[in-house]
Amino acid sequence: MKIEMTKEQYLAMNEDQRLNAFFGLLHIYDGLNLEIKELRELHQLKTKIDYVPSSEQMQYLFPEAEILALGVEEQEEREKTTVKSYSRNVPKKIKELPASTPIVVIDHTTDAAQTFITAEGLEYGRIEDRIVDKLGFKPAEFYVERHIYAKYALVSHEAEKGDKEKNIITKWDHKDTDCMMASMGTVAHVIVSKYDDQLPLYRQEEMFKRIDLDITRQTLSLWLMKCFFLLKPLAELLRKWILLAPLINQDESPLQILNFDGEPTASNTYFMFVQVGTHIVSSQEDRRIMLFTILENRQKATLLAQTEGYDGFVCTDGLKNYNALPNNKKIHISCWVHAVRGLKQIVKVHKKAQAKELILIVNKLYKLEDKLRDSYAKGLLTKDEFNTERQEKADVIFAELKSALEIARKKNTPSSTMGKAINYFFTYWDTLINYPKCFESSPDNNIAEGAIRPFVIGKKNWLFSNTDTGAHASALFYSLIETAKANGLNPYDYVWYILTKAPLCKTEEDWDRLLPWNMDADEMRKMHDTRNSAAPDPNRTAPYIFRGAKDRDPLKEDKLAAIKVRKEAKEIARALKKAEKKNAMVAKFDKIKKKIEKADRARDKVAARYGLKPASSTS
Repeated sequence: MKIEMTKEQYLAMNEDQRLNAFFGLLHIYDGLNLEIKELRELHQLKTKIDYVPSSEQMQYLFPEAEILALGVEEQEEREKTTVKSYSRNVPKKIKELPASTPIVVIDHTTDAAQTFITAEGLEYGRIEDRIVDKLGFKPAEFYVERHIYAKYALVSHEAEKGDKEKNIITKWDHKDTDCMMASMGTVAHVIVSKYDDQLPLYRQEEMFKRIDLDITRQTLSLWLMKCFFLLKPLAELLRKWILLAPLINQDESPLQILNFDGEPTASNTYFMFVQVGTHIVSSQEDRRIMLFTILENRQKATLLAQTEGYDGFVCTDGLKNYNALPNNKKIHISCWVHAVRGLKQIVKVHKKAQAKELILIVNKLYKLEDKLRDSYAKGLLTKDEFNTERQEKADVIFAELKSALEIARKKNTPSSTMGKAINYFFTYWDTLINYPKCFESSPDNNIAEGAIRPFVIGKKNWLFSNTDTGAHASALFYSLIETAKANGLNPYDYVWYILTKAPLCKTEEDWDRLLPWNMDADEMRKMHDTRNSAAPDPNRTAPYIFRGAKDRDPLKEDKLAAIKVRKEAKEIARALKKAEKKNAMVAKFDKIKKKIEKADRARDKVAARYGLKPASSTS
């Protein structure tokens, strides 16, 4: 609202008109004051967030509501606690090494005298020596893994000349991987180093060079691609298992892919999409699958397709495209951590803000969840009792929170920071209160956020994927590693195990044995024992020579075929262009010919009139 008025206009007004103008100006003044207040609040909030230490930002991530309420609880605890006596801290046990661990003795007493006298004149005699065991480290140690495969020669007759492969054949388990220079244990090390330790292949290449092994990143990449094609059936099995889980948690993060289907991408931004399928078998056993997938976009249709045919609960963050999830078969659950995030930002700036009261109410949901989960784990509650008690007590907290939100909404404008934080709750309220309906669900989506975190950290090191095939391979390896960790397994052991057993898998039942909870612990111990039994060959004097000639690119044929197709397409396009050009010239010639013929007919008429020769005989 804007009022413009001259002095003469004001003097010409009567008393009522002047009063109306005064109230109009007062309304403008109040609006401007409110706007200034909101801008100051926004500026203070932005400034505060920029200078919050990264460690403090991390502590608010899991779980935010409990962390924010911690300050009050700690203060109360400090007031009640009394110190009874002093207790000495016992050093934490880091690691127990087996008795068979190699040991090196370094003696510092070679020149030690039996007695010595200090500068003060005190004499000391030598007694029992002091022994200090230290944890030693030796860089990666390689061994030769010799595999023996059955080989057969043709007995009945000899194959045609030049067809040598038909004369002698070898019974491989999986030829592409059996012919590799690297063992499955070595490939597992490369995979875990890249996708769990966040070491790009070029860094691993440098690390191999430090121990005198010239293995290029191209060779490392070929190893990974061969194993990716080997494990494709396992990826399909993970997808099937995800859709059988009662609960799926989802999250996504941008990914840059430079080439898609062999051509440079128009848009470099794709998405790494993670789904966490959870099935709680008992109070002592949870089964989880972490499935990573590459998405071309985050459109509603694309996101819905990832749970097509699924009848269960889907927990997501506040991305609006997830709101298209139907509530009849798939029940959508929204994350409470994202709901309180706006309130958390305000509390960072104003420690005594009204937002703190709302966060403390939300914190009751987390306390309830922890209490009931603990009772279930101890066998004090059955699954049905857990569901019933959580739903009843959560409903009371929901009612309390909604009432507090209604009161707070009346005190804050929708455009203010507090108003926006409150509106988030009302926008997603129907899906926020769905989580007590699912036994496997917690109030938040932290499990998916945590699953995709290694990818987010890793892409800061390797930045992008060159091809879509490489991106899909990365998704599979992330799936295997994060699934292993989610089920309490050593990622290296699990990847090594499935790479070793995968070449022998022929049926879906065989692949099913490679799921984390079906892993054979005895077989894994045998693999460790076999590796530990490696010893030098006493009769060998020549060095072992490994060549990468057989590490052929598994995509070479596809790449050559794609190049051939593109070449043929270019030749066809060139031929069509040439034909079009020829047709255009023919059409132009026909047009000129018709004009000449028309001119000849006109000349013939004139010639016939005056008795001259026809034009056709002279042209």
